[in-house]
Amino acid sequence: MEFIKLTGVCKSFKAGKRLFSVLKNVDLSINQGEFVVILGASGSGKTTLLNLIAGLDKPEKGEIVVDGTDITQLSIDKLSAWRAENIGVIFQTYNLMPYMSALNNVALPLIFQGVNKKTRIKKANAMLQTVGLKCLSQHACQLLSGGEQQRVTIARALINNPKLLIADEPTGDLDSKNAEDILDIIYALYKERETTILMATHNNQYTRFADKVINVIDGKVVSYDR
Repeated sequence: MEFIKLTGVCKSFKAGKRLFSVLKNVDLSINQGEFVVILGASGSGKTTLLNLIAGLDKPEKGEIVVDGTDITQLSIDKLSAWRAENIGVIFQTYNLMPYMSALNNVALPLIFQGVNKKTRIKKANAMLQTVGLKCLSQHACQLLSGGEQQRVTIARALINNPKLLIADEPTGDLDSKNAEDILDIIYALYKERETTILMATHNNQYTRFADKVINVIDGKVVSYDR
């Protein structure tokens, strides 16, 4: 069943007086429950594409429909609420609160949803257990290794059981061993939860995890591979 559909999506950015076209008339279709790798070099438009699908940015032109909702038509407030309910994001640079514990970082999204403290702690501990970090739950994130911080990011992204998990170069700052460990965790969670996953990478080796590979070159989707 079709879960994500992009039609004629364009996005540009200004730098001084110059206008740079980042995405150019992108048409895209992704089915529910697929693990999709978006493959392309740095600067190809992968991150911009993910940000638009996640509702972190809006296109100048085109339509983005996710699970039946045209998110390009939502107000900022409604888009924020929609994102909190439906989307989990794993960032390359973690985006954690460095002085907060791993537990509190994972629980943070639940605060904004009004979940009580007891339930937040229970759910956050369960997610840290899932990614193998419950023993470090009280450690400040700044004291954790890169691989451990990325596991915290994964736990935080999944705390709301999102319909769509977006991973933007999730192994970009990790050594090869930690990178493989993180990908194994993401893939295992995908198989267990049947969550739709979009993962951007420049590493062709990671396409082995994918149901579908979308190649992006210079802001254009140039091919789909299954």
